Amino acid sequence: MSCDCHDFENNILNTNQVLRIIKEAVERKQPLSLTRFSHAELTYLNWQNHQKLVNKMEKYREYNGADIPIEKLTTMLIESVKNTTITGFIPQAFAKYTTHPRDQNNGWYWYNLTKEFLHRENFMPESICSVWSTQEMVYKRRFWKLLSGRSIAIVGRRAKEAVDHFNNNGANVTEAIELDGINKVNEVKEYLTNKDWEIAIISAGIPATILTPQLANETGRVVIDFGHGLDRIIDGEKFDFAHLVQGWQEKKGNQRVKQQISTKHSVGLNVGLTEKRNLNKSF
Repeated sequence: MSCDCHDFENNILNTNQVLRIIKEAVERKQPLSLTRFSHAELTYLNWQNHQKLVNKMEKYREYNGADIPIEKLTTMLIESVKNTTITGFIPQAFAKYTTHPRDQNNGWYWYNLTKEFLHRENFMPESICSVWSTQEMVYKRRFWKLLSGRSIAIVGRRAKEAVDHFNNNGANVTEAIELDGINKVNEVKEYLTNKDWEIAIISAGIPATILTPQLANETGRVVIDFGHGLDRIIDGEKFDFAHLVQGWQEKKGNQRVKQQISTKHSVGLNVGLTEKRNLNKSF
């Protein structure tokens, strides 16, 4: 289903405009959240009418941090899109490989999927930017000038890897904390609430989408769902999404194997101790 009543292509802020809005919020000490709704988020927001798309996204589910039931996840995503200051959507202009509107590699497909969700919710965000604005920020001097001398919290799997990159560009990183899964969102939020930071940079898949507006609104500070912008800061032009996913999945698989071995070892020890006690009793 597609409509014209929720077109937003002509209302998309460019990255410089977004940075100006962020700067004003920081200087005025006002809450601001920039939250991105990209391929994974749009898939789950429209899951009831697009089950095949959900099936395709399944191989990335754990990597994206979607570790709760899909009904609950959808409710949380809807809450996020309605409570964020600046909403990142996929522009219609994003067109790769083909111009067929139903091709999932094409901007029109995701643009129409976004409109479908907005139409169903009868909602239109006040401020919209490209979902890739944060990646563009990485290459802009005014972004690093904005961070210079300010206290920064970095959140995500690669938070600690990014610390030196930020500090070397003039920022003052005061917190670097991991976030891996939606079930950890409240824990991270509670930890950061009373910590020293002015801007939080969050790169944690769907958990970032959930946490960003909550943290901004509850602390009165600036929070940016930074996505793969953080990977571009760390990896530069060598950034490779497929390689990141594969590496994470292999690491996760190894952790599970170690856990299974440890569990079997513990069970074996317990069985042995029980048998030894029973043997002692018999004498």
